[in-house]
Amino acid sequence: MIIQTDIGKLHVLEQAITTIVSGVARLESGIILLSTGAVDSLIKHVSGKKMHKGVLVTFLNSKLIIELRIVVTYGVKIHYVSRELQSSIFEAVNHMTGISPDQIHIRIEGMKR
Repeated sequence: MIIQTDIGKLHVLEQAITTIVSGVARLESGIILLSTGAVDSLIKHVSGKKMHKGVLVTFLNSKLIIELRIVVTYGVKIHYVSRELQSSIFEAVNHMTGISPDQIHIRIEGMKR
C-alpha cells in the first residue's frame, strides 16, 4: 500500500503488516496459536493469495483487510477475546504504519485445553 506524505511516498508491504498482526495475536490472552498448515495451503490454492502463519493481509481498492485464523484456550469467552484482538490489531497497525484497517476478520479454528 502506498501512503502519500508531505515529503514523499511511503510503501508498506503486506508482509510488514502480517508481522505486526502476528506479534499482537501472540501477546493476546486466550489465544493459543495462529492456525497454519493445511488451511494456509488451501487458501493459496483456491484464491492465489498466500496466508502467512494464519494471517492474510489484502489491499483491495485502497482498503486494508486483515484476516486471522486462531485457536483459543478452552473456556474463554470467544466474543470477548475476538473483540480485544480486533481492537489491539487496529491500534497496533494504525500506530506503526499510519494505516487504519478497514476490516479485521477473525475465524476461530478450534479450542485447546
